Amino acid sequence: LIYSLCLDCVKFYYTASNLNPCFCFTLQDRLDSNVMLIGSDTEMRASVVLYTINCFSRLSDYEVVIFADKRDELYRQYKKELESLSNANIHIKTEMKEVCSYVDGLLEAAKDGKKPKILMVWLGIESIGADLSMFPQKTNIHMDNKPTDFSKVDSLTSDIDALLAGVDESANNETKGYSETETTSINTEYDARDDISNLISNGSRFGIHSLVTYSSVKMLRQSRFVKLECFEHKIAFAMSRDDWSNYLDRVHYISDLDKDSAVYYDGGSATHIFRPYLFQ
Repeated sequence: LIYSLCLDCVKFYYTASNLNPCFCFTLQDRLDSNVMLIGSDTEMRASVVLYTINCFSRLSDYEVVIFADKRDELYRQYKKELESLSNANIHIKTEMKEVCSYVDGLLEAAKDGKKPKILMVWLGIESIGADLSMFPQKTNIHMDNKPTDFSKVDSLTSDIDALLAGVDESANNETKGYSETETTSINTEYDARDDISNLISNGSRFGIHSLVTYSSVKMLRQSRFVKLECFEHKIAFAMSRDDWSNYLDRVHYISDLDKDSAVYYDGGSATHIFRPYLFQ
């Protein structure tokens, strides 16, 4: 995977199967600028996921968060490779408490507009959703579950001390800076499916993009919170004609697509056939 940076967007390049010049697609700050990848071959899907993360990490200001179900086949087989990518800007979240806290934090970051460009990678998103469905709704989570903002406690203590001493400390009680009053995220499990759906549907407007991968179109059809129309960029490996029509409805079926090739489609008039690099 070759990368190229373009101001506020990142371009992904793949080697074309016919050796013609490589094609590219961009992730821009607009609705539906997300990526979906469907294919039964775990190795081929893992190749695209791993190199996409590598490519995205070439941005000067970026963050990648991998939300993974521990039982997901791709995650289990390529856990070591995924962990090897981990650094200060690439995180792996597998515990539901971590997933909820991070999702809530991303929503707050989108509202505040203070964030790097973010790529969310979802491995086993339907299983994650099923696990989250067992937790209470966000509206039923008490504020006690949020971490204590000790800066506010210190400020209150200072005010009390000033009053007891009879000293006017009003000058020291001015509004704190962003770093001290930044909103903290929920620190417990809750049913975050609506928040995840909101991030996938609207996050790309604010530079928070999603990469969702499935092993079959059936899993996508059964999804209750992932909508195909939220994904401008679609990648498909060999599949049946029926699955093809459900996933790439306006693209002529390619019956002779070999197992090492994939099709890219962005809703336009053209498609691209390419061979992803295998991860070594």
